[in-house]
Amino acid sequence: MRDYGLPQKAALAGLDTLEANHYTQAKSAVLRGIAALTALEPLLAEIESGEPIVFKEGLTKLIQQVKKLGKKELKEIEKETVLTLKQEGALEEVPALIACDMNYETAGVKITEYRTSQTEYKKVVESIRAEILEEGEPSLESVCLLWMFRESCLMSEVFSSSEQILVKQKIGDISSQNDCFRMLFEAEFHSVLSNFSTSFLKAKKNLFQNPYLEGVNLMFPFLERRSAIFIDFVVLGTTVADRRKEVLCYLSERGHYAEEVKNGRETLLRIDNSYYRIFPMTKAAYHIPIQGASLVPVYY
Repeated sequence: MRDYGLPQKAALAGLDTLEANHYTQAKSAVLRGIAALTALEPLLAEIESGEPIVFKEGLTKLIQQVKKLGKKELKEIEKETVLTLKQEGALEEVPALIACDMNYETAGVKITEYRTSQTEYKKVVESIRAEILEEGEPSLESVCLLWMFRESCLMSEVFSSSEQILVKQKIGDISSQNDCFRMLFEAEFHSVLSNFSTSFLKAKKNLFQNPYLEGVNLMFPFLERRSAIFIDFVVLGTTVADRRKEVLCYLSERGHYAEEVKNGRETLLRIDNSYYRIFPMTKAAYHIPIQGASLVPVYY
């Protein structure tokens, strides 16, 4: 199994679930993060040797370069990164989960998304979670990835709301002990995202309008990467287990890896590398009630 560099690990964690055939704000954030880590790699020696002045100069140039990246340049970064990871079997392009939604499926809309292999996704995410949440000083690589996750709005995908509090404390601790780390976490490029402030406030407002997302902690920048979907089938007379089984079969037939996962007293659905809650629901189409189930992304 290949040991990927920082930009590749960022791509494996960040591109997962993002639409492949559409350019979105969430994808732009991740691609800027990949570009930032690519430019940061030559500066790692300055961090290890304790050269804050040299590191600061390089970091300042890096941030300026990332902020200037246009759509054309970001698409080129996507093309090169995806090609390499696809060739190595670490990333694939599959029908998007949102294409399973009743409205999309009946309209015949074709949407694809990136899916990272479960092995590589777990390897990247669980490694950084372990290093950041456990006691002790994290590795240089984990610190750099954590910075990229923050700037690319991935924190809510990797850490729960309670864990984000610990992450913030960890950032404060390592920043106080290392001037280069402090400079790194003071550096920001997420603010350059087109209409970021407006989208951020809109996302914040929408989150708190959704009763299933009340636990989301907006301590770090947030961009919605996943959407709730509605799958139509007969709900009347079925049990909770029956409905979950129906949904699992439906998703598996459309090329998704889907399984039940226990989370305390509740049972979630793990679809590819993400978690969802399932709720029975009825929608109206042309005044005709349609039964089914809604899958809602889990943010703790």
